[in-house]
Amino acid sequence: MREQLMVEAGQLRSRLFPWSSDEAWRRERLFRYLYWREHREHPPINLVGSWAPPDLEREIARWNDYAKRSLTEDEVLELLTGELADQFGKSWPEALEEGTSPLLASVNMPIWNESCGVLLPQAFGPLRIYHAEKYPRQEAGWSYNYGLDATRQSLSIILCDAGLDDIEDGIDDPGIVAEFKSSWQFMQQRFEANGDELIPDSAQGPGAERLIDSQGREVLFGSLYVEVVGADGVRRAEALSARGFRRSILKIRYTRSRIDESEEEKHPGLDEVNRDLADFVGHFQ
Repeated sequence: MREQLMVEAGQLRSRLFPWSSDEAWRRERLFRYLYWREHREHPPINLVGSWAPPDLEREIARWNDYAKRSLTEDEVLELLTGELADQFGKSWPEALEEGTSPLLASVNMPIWNESCGVLLPQAFGPLRIYHAEKYPRQEAGWSYNYGLDATRQSLSIILCDAGLDDIEDGIDDPGIVAEFKSSWQFMQQRFEANGDELIPDSAQGPGAERLIDSQGREVLFGSLYVEVVGADGVRRAEALSARGFRRSILKIRYTRSRIDESEEEKHPGLDEVNRDLADFVGHFQ
């Protein structure tokens, strides 16, 4: 029974209102997250994409009603957003303001990115979120910082459009290639300014890096890994990755602030970080 209802609801969404149903589903994810933060339990009703038969029956009736009324995608999204606002007791602008607040990251909580319509997770592997910042220039987007002192590793994630339109998912978009090259040049300039010495035989890339998520899906990044020795004699690792992601550029900067030759594992927890990064992207492929 439930499986049949799920198939029917999914077919109606994709056939009648693919854009508005997807956007409403994403908006509901933010509303549900904020509800959970406040009540520490999941909301009792699901508007779009539920697994519960009563919700699915209501959803099927809703799509059929919208189709009979010949509503446009914009009109459908407006109606669905109004239902979400009534159900959760706050408007969409209020939900956005609350969900994108940098204060969430500062207390190690997931935070919403409006341009991509995704929730940045609480952690990638052992690295927990601790800071979020919106850059003054709109095209520079947002940065999200993750780290864990015990592993001496940090991850900086940037989601931006760099002033570009129609950014393709994956690694082949010319804008992605140009942004990756620019970021690498900036890193090299910083190495030079800090007196860092690049260790030539440590370099891996630039090239395509294939990460595998928990479902076995392959996710491609354009990546480069290098190790440097600072003026203080400390060896560290730096990596840069980029790809197109939901009409934006996803850039990732990884740093291991100290690598000791005696360590058996040079980057503890990095496999888990990469798996979670692949899950984050692979979910939307």
